[in-house]
Amino acid sequence: MYFAPRGIADLAASEPAEQTRSEQQIVEAITTARANNVSWQRIGELLGTSAQAAQQRYASVIEAA
Repeated sequence: MYFAPRGIADLAASEPAEQTRSEQQIVEAITTARANNVSWQRIGELLGTSAQAAQQRYASVIEAA
């Protein structure tokens, strides 16, 4: 498939913004989940990782939020 140069620039510019939105949505969901006593084990399962990895990645982020 061929993309015009402007199309590529638009795609490249949108990717970081989309990633930022996705990360913000994940943080908001985890913050809500933890406020509702959802375990790190369950959060890890939903993220496709271990409880320890999820907690290490997001615990300090949600505390700061």
